[in-house]
Amino acid sequence: MVKLAKKYNKNAGQIILRWIYQEGVISLPKSTNEERMKGNIDIFDFELNEEEMKAMQALDTNKPSHNPEDPANETRLMGLKIHD
Repeated sequence: MVKLAKKYNKNAGQIILRWIYQEGVISLPKSTNEERMKGNIDIFDFELNEEEMKAMQALDTNKPSHNPEDPANETRLMGLKIHD
């Protein structure tokens, strides 16, 4: 992904958003940072070729990045402070 970011003069997030867009998926990136918001929309001046699309797909491990069943979640959540 770093090579693609350099090739297109974009950041990794923009490469991912472009890949998602080309896959036909509607994404709703969230940010309150003005620069990130501008970057999130700045994905329409380049297109990933078929080889690049396949390379991005190959990164998918079919493993969720968050496992809600992980017992460590309870420990982490119980350690959060809600009020002073």
